[in-house]
Amino acid sequence: MIPPALVARFMLGGDHFGLDILQIKEIIEVQPVKPVPHAPRFIDGVIEVRGTVIPAMELSKRFRTPASADLLERRFIIASIAGKLLALGVDSVTEIVRIDPHFYRPVPSLLKRPETRCFTGVARAGKDLILLVDLPGLIRSEEELDLISIKALTTETVAGIPDVQEHAKS
Repeated sequence: MIPPALVARFMLGGDHFGLDILQIKEIIEVQPVKPVPHAPRFIDGVIEVRGTVIPAMELSKRFRTPASADLLERRFIIASIAGKLLALGVDSVTEIVRIDPHFYRPVPSLLKRPETRCFTGVARAGKDLILLVDLPGLIRSEEELDLISIKALTTETVAGIPDVQEHAKS
């Protein structure tokens, strides 16, 4: 497998991870997450970004790492998976890193388990090893998910909630 050329390096519990920048729509400050009853168990709830409701997943829970207590650095990476948006909660986003194919290795065979399908490989950036995240694998590895089942939770304008400007007119 060929690694992505550029990844956004992010931190979780002191560990380095990377996500292909072509899968990222934007990076925003963390905001409150609204829980959704009966949502898939890996979805913590939803956030609203400029009128769009987006499912949110806290990656520290998913990867079983401690979340940072530094709320000023925490971010949501708004990523696209199969045309749908997903907000990924991370401790911080530090930089964009060019991945040299010579310093990339696929996930070792001993680590290929259902729980680790969310990683495509490991790359060296300077002195650090970066685990590269496979966004579709992130969903599949928590539970086999039919993306249609989250269609109602993602990339839809907030319906039935009046816009602040509309409310001001009445």
